[in-house]
Amino acid sequence: MLNKGGNLKFLTKKLPNGVKNKRKEKEIRLPKKRFPSIFKIDLPEGKDGKRVKSIPINGSGQITFETDVEDEYLFRPKDRGELTLEILDLRRNSGGGGTGTGKPKKVADVFEVTRSGPTNATIKFVLHPKNNVQVGDELKLDARLSSPAGALESIFYIQILDPKKPPKETVKPKSEDRPDIPKPIPVFRQKQNADEMDWNDMGWENGDNIVKIILSDKDSKKIDAIAINMDSYPLVNYLSRNRVNQEKRIKYVKDKYFAEIYLHSLMLYGIFANVKGLDETQASWDTLEMVPKLFRIYSQFLLNSGLDDAILKSLEED
Repeated sequence: MLNKGGNLKFLTKKLPNGVKNKRKEKEIRLPKKRFPSIFKIDLPEGKDGKRVKSIPINGSGQITFETDVEDEYLFRPKDRGELTLEILDLRRNSGGGGTGTGKPKKVADVFEVTRSGPTNATIKFVLHPKNNVQVGDELKLDARLSSPAGALESIFYIQILDPKKPPKETVKPKSEDRPDIPKPIPVFRQKQNADEMDWNDMGWENGDNIVKIILSDKDSKKIDAIAINMDSYPLVNYLSRNRVNQEKRIKYVKDKYFAEIYLHSLMLYGIFANVKGLDETQASWDTLEMVPKLFRIYSQFLLNSGLDDAILKSLEED
């Protein structure tokens, strides 16, 4: 059906066996406290005892800290904390025309800094080198998080590296595991604009027509598009019978209906096509006609079983 033997596994993705969601694990690992007792940098310590982050001169680097304070610590009106980042030392690259040890400056003078957090026990700094640093420079920085028991600090180093080279442009071959998906086409009784399709375009006489499977001109076994009647009698009757008259609820019902008809049409067509190929007694089947006929009844079932009343009630307009 999709040049994949009817395989629809590409519609869902699962984590491989043994792979865990590390973010969720971290969210529940540390209890949240009103004042921090932990402020630990996520950088390995080298043989010389330094914690070093290397950043290309034309790139950026992220520094992550682990903490145990509540997310509102730096923004709450009472007992608000402070987070500072200072330069303790700046050593210039003497071999590249530099001046040796430089006078410490403000972080904002040498980096564009973006901070986020505390969020889920994490604080992050993203540092972008400015024009007044050069390759080979080494900066010693001190990050401090205030606390009634005394400020918590982490000292680390930033090394400025050669500019990173842009990746080479390569033409990737089309993946065989990602087939082309049939184009979904909403069809209306009358066009509201020139880009829309209406009943006349599909050769439909009334709202009894639910769906139309359109095959590719180049490959008669491949679905090119699926046209869905958005003014079909089952849909219009459902909205009227259930008194769905608010804009948000109408949109939810129509979006859900459109998705259900599309996916079920795709699967039913594949089932009928495969059965026809396996059973010679069914050679007279016209799958293109069977799916639309079946949906004159099946669409009503999808509307009654596929919509969540709780969600509909939650979409009450203000």
